[in-house]
Amino acid sequence: MTDLGYVSLDLDKLIRDGTLSHDEAQRLSKFAEAPRTAGYLISVLYIIGAIAAAAGVVLLNPTATTGLFIAIVCLIAGQFIRFKKIDALSILSLALGIGAAAGLTGWFVLEFGETLPAMAVNGFATVVTLLMAILFRSKFLAALVPLGVGAIIGSGGAYWHASYGIFVQEATITIALFTPLAAALWWFGRKVLHADWSPMAIVAARMSFIISNFGFWVGSLWGDRVGEFIFGPGRELRRENYQAWREARDAFRDTLPYIQDYIFALGWAVFSIGAIALGRRIGNRFLEITGVVFLAINAFTQYFEFFRDEPWALIFGGIALVAIALVLVRWQMTKEKGVTA
Repeated sequence: MTDLGYVSLDLDKLIRDGTLSHDEAQRLSKFAEAPRTAGYLISVLYIIGAIAAAAGVVLLNPTATTGLFIAIVCLIAGQFIRFKKIDALSILSLALGIGAAAGLTGWFVLEFGETLPAMAVNGFATVVTLLMAILFRSKFLAALVPLGVGAIIGSGGAYWHASYGIFVQEATITIALFTPLAAALWWFGRKVLHADWSPMAIVAARMSFIISNFGFWVGSLWGDRVGEFIFGPGRELRRENYQAWREARDAFRDTLPYIQDYIFALGWAVFSIGAIALGRRIGNRFLEITGVVFLAINAFTQYFEFFRDEPWALIFGGIALVAIALVLVRWQMTKEKGVTA
């Protein structure tokens, strides 16, 4: 089955080109969805309001019990809205589902975060997020599940003043895990699951594909000692005796296989080109476009890693990017006119 997703048609242009008759255009126009601007605004207000209110309660009384209380209240209220099928409050129900997941996770972290390994804490948070995604049919929470799995093996994000970052501590394992996971989730979402569950699986598949690319990205910069984070000395030893932890880590690293950065760079290029080709073959625009984006990121990253910030490198790099853009424009023009998905 072709993954078309949403399709937009320039009906006036199709009529002028003789591809579509006026009567057919009028019939198709009846299926157009109404603008959703107001609906999106209401959704954002619901979600931000619910999260802000929950955060305020936690700040007033920052304890594990508070997090558990918020989770229970959000879970009951959200499921009540779903049970009563109050369509006008469906987005609020999703926001409450997010609050329930955050409350349960916060309770667990505050209660057991200092005594349990980080993998156990991240694993609990991932399971809770998955359960809430299922209970509330939430694509947003479904997208967070792969991120939770990534956190278990040492992947994540960070923010500091005016800066964002991503980190992947097991590049090879990340690629080996999330690439087949993305394929499996997409296949189940398109071929097996009911329509109620299919969108969630597709969103999780797309996020898994992006995480795979992050694994290639980090590996192409620093290479990878496979298994260092998962199997090496833990944070408990690091907290107790940093010097002993560092010595144990260095000794352990010498026993691990090391994959060079250029292998990741080449593999990433092949991976991206394969994604573009497969996306075009099966009509999956997300796979095709994301493959193009990460292929460009790979080229940009490796170019400046090799040439640094030399002026002539910037000049030729800029010219190359413009040339790539022109090729992409030409390629896009060869696709079916008047139809984008």
